[in-house]
Amino acid sequence: MSACPPDAGFFPLVYDELRRLAAAKLAGEPAGHSLDATALVHEAYLRLGGGAFADRSMFMRAAAVACSDLLDRFGSLTSHHIANNVAWYCLLAPRAVANRAAPVRLARLAVNDAPEAEKPTFLNTLGAALYRAGRSQEALRRLEEGIRKRGGESLPQDWVFLAMAHHQLGHHAEARRWLDQLRAYRANEIPATFWNELEIRLLRSEAEAVILYDPAFPSDPFAP
Repeated sequence: MSACPPDAGFFPLVYDELRRLAAAKLAGEPAGHSLDATALVHEAYLRLGGGAFADRSMFMRAAAVACSDLLDRFGSLTSHHIANNVAWYCLLAPRAVANRAAPVRLARLAVNDAPEAEKPTFLNTLGAALYRAGRSQEALRRLEEGIRKRGGESLPQDWVFLAMAHHQLGHHAEARRWLDQLRAYRANEIPATFWNELEIRLLRSEAEAVILYDPAFPSDPFAP
């Protein structure tokens, strides 16, 4: 889950944070270089968050390119907020990154370095990363840990990965319970929450494809 305030969307926050970080990083470059902080982030941002996609396959291709760019440019940084948000950005679509260990590493860094109050958000990201890496039992433990640290409160971004992780482990009743909770969720219509709601709809469509439409569906439900 992205480390966004309740009234902000994921993509604008990632864009702003990465641009600030890029500016700081480029400050150490030799004089006369042609790089620009905005240009460094803008292409990847537009390809996923700022673009309009005709179909899911176009989104998947754009996600793969954008996430590869982010990991190449920011995957070695140690800021826990940036690590979490880059990891989460790379988890919004199945197989968005070839190296599935990279988001796990970034998410672990974020959890380990985060203040206690922020750990539930980062544990959600770590759980999602572990699910994408095929480590569903570990994913469940981390997702459930985050819910406990939130005082028992769970969010749609928890429900989707709980549902898919349980399904991957063969816990079909539990998977369906979490999916039903996700499908009963009513989107917030406040304009400021648009990106967050779009993120939830995207993940919900994947969970429905995995759990409902084919009991033997592959881990990448949108592969050709």
